[in-house]
Amino acid sequence: MRRLMIAAAITTLACGAWLLSKPPPARSGEPAPAAGSRIDPAQLTEWVTIALKQMQTIQPGATREELLKVFITEGGLSTATWRTYVHRDCPYTKVDVEFKLADWPERDKDGRLSLEERPNDVVTKISRPYLQWSIMD
Repeated sequence: MRRLMIAAAITTLACGAWLLSKPPPARSGEPAPAAGSRIDPAQLTEWVTIALKQMQTIQPGATREELLKVFITEGGLSTATWRTYVHRDCPYTKVDVEFKLADWPERDKDGRLSLEERPNDVVTKISRPYLQWSIMD
């Protein structure tokens, strides 16, 4: 629980400025605030709580398709078996993920292995969420 509280505090600080320019996730049936409106600390804390709970749903055994409901891909170097992902609402909150490929790698017409990401690849390892500036390429 203490780690969750520390992660929430760090995420609040890192994503706070970015989120101030963006409306928080609306509760079901509740309209989202207008763009550019300020977010109060209670709303920001609520957002961090929601985001952390979403991130915790992805554990080893989940598929790449399930992971992509919470995260999106990050720029930078990656392979079919390892990639960095960012939370959909905060590009500074990241996880590194290792996968077991769903199918054996196929060879292309030149005999080289063709490793492709597939929705049914399985997460074998996922890091704790961490904060880092965005990588774009």
